[in-house]
Amino acid sequence: MGAFARITVNVAGREVPCYPTMGAMLLFEETTGKDVSKMDFTSVSDQFTYLYCCASEASAREKQELGMSLKEFAVKFFQKTSVNGWRRLRQPLRRSQKKRLRRDRAADGATSLRLRRGKDGDAPR
Repeated sequence: MGAFARITVNVAGREVPCYPTMGAMLLFEETTGKDVSKMDFTSVSDQFTYLYCCASEASAREKQELGMSLKEFAVKFFQKTSVNGWRRLRQPLRRSQKKRLRRDRAADGATSLRLRRGKDGDAPR
């Protein structure tokens, strides 16, 4: 798979692989008309489009069918079960979370990315 850990996102109860690939970068450019390096990181639309491109290409790479358009992916992703995952993806990690992440990745053989949830089920504070 390369240098990236295998990351998944939950889309309507289904675990979908989602990690950057050259194909994802090309698909982003094809979809938006701009290079990933020119992506507006303050734009939720750009960020989510890139997330979709990563999920689409990672699924294809793992010989899974994503089977959703960008709009369908957005609707299914932003159901209540997925919003906490989106928040976690966008939050910077605290030092203790980074240590736990490194320890978990080492225990998993660096094949997955897991973040612990806070007491209320939301992103850690």
